[in-house]
Amino acid sequence: MKNIFLVNFILLHGYSLDNSSLMFGKMGYSLILFEYSHYFKDALAEKHAFELLQEVLASPMKSNTFNEGKMGIAWSLIHLIEKEYIEADYLELYGQEHKEIVAFIKQLKTDMNNIVSKSDAISFLITSKSYIPESDIDEIVPNLIENLCDYLKLIPKSLFERNLFYYHATKVLCQYNLYEELNIRGETLIDIIVQTHRKLISDKYVCTNISFGVNLLQYGLYHKRKDIIKLANTITKCYFSNMVLETLNLKEAIDTIYNLNKLQLLNKSKQSVNPVS
Repeated sequence: MKNIFLVNFILLHGYSLDNSSLMFGKMGYSLILFEYSHYFKDALAEKHAFELLQEVLASPMKSNTFNEGKMGIAWSLIHLIEKEYIEADYLELYGQEHKEIVAFIKQLKTDMNNIVSKSDAISFLITSKSYIPESDIDEIVPNLIENLCDYLKLIPKSLFERNLFYYHATKVLCQYNLYEELNIRGETLIDIIVQTHRKLISDKYVCTNISFGVNLLQYGLYHKRKDIIKLANTITKCYFSNMVLETLNLKEAIDTIYNLNKLQLLNKSKQSVNPVS
């Protein structure tokens, strides 16, 4: 069902923003409107999506990061072009910025602390592989994976560090579940995540990141890893058995609903592969 209130809300905030980024600005609102207009065949929403996109492309941007800069906009453009929401040549539209993004990613290997950008860079490189020489991909991706390995091997000590570990581990799992290329290039990364998680369990730490558990289960089911499936089921059961609805904030509530639905789909998929005799 079309939701005019949602569209009006997006337009009210989208046009008033000075920020052009994917996560915090007009690119994000444009992307939502393109998806909405395509799904509901809404020509007016599509018109506004184009207008916001034009404002994004006309605005200078210094940052090269995914959430706040050019990398996120480039990723969005490739998505829109591949989905045929817009007709455009990516390199003609964003070629100079694309070169700057790749140069930014190449220098990340000298920045050992920028784990967020390294993880985001993997998604961008795989999405944009048609526009990047294979030699560059072969050079950059293994280095990024190696850096992520070094980070994920460290046993987090404080509560903040542990929450951060599960945040990054979840992103990595999402990428491995989404991109076949990663399973060829870095099989050990998931095992490193599992090893660190086991060490945290042995220290009596309880993982409360439901997205981590669900994505771990998805990986385990796809790759037929009984050890990982068992770990993931323990996390999800613990989470739901200890969940207190009144204490959930909005993000946690949305994550819970999303992951409940995903768990249901994963269980259906599992049953279809292994029917009960």
